[in-house]
Amino acid sequence: MTVKLWLRKTMYATYEEYISEFRNDQIPHDEGEARIVRALEKASRLADSYIRAGGLDAPVTDAGGIEDIKGFVLDIGRYYL
Repeated sequence: MTVKLWLRKTMYATYEEYISEFRNDQIPHDEGEARIVRALEKASRLADSYIRAGGLDAPVTDAGGIEDIKGFVLDIGRYYL
């Protein structure tokens, strides 16, 4: 019997939300969208690790909870870029 593990990619913010939030920043030209998406994925994973460390279930699926997390994920994604 083969067991497959499916990794769920959870992102608490999108590329469009990043562009809307930081439209005055310089956006990377070469592979810019892909780099931003990767940074947001990484920031979302970091957020999940903190959520789990606090004893809560992650990923967050509640719309209100996602809105609470989104600003932090955008800021961390910006830092990763």
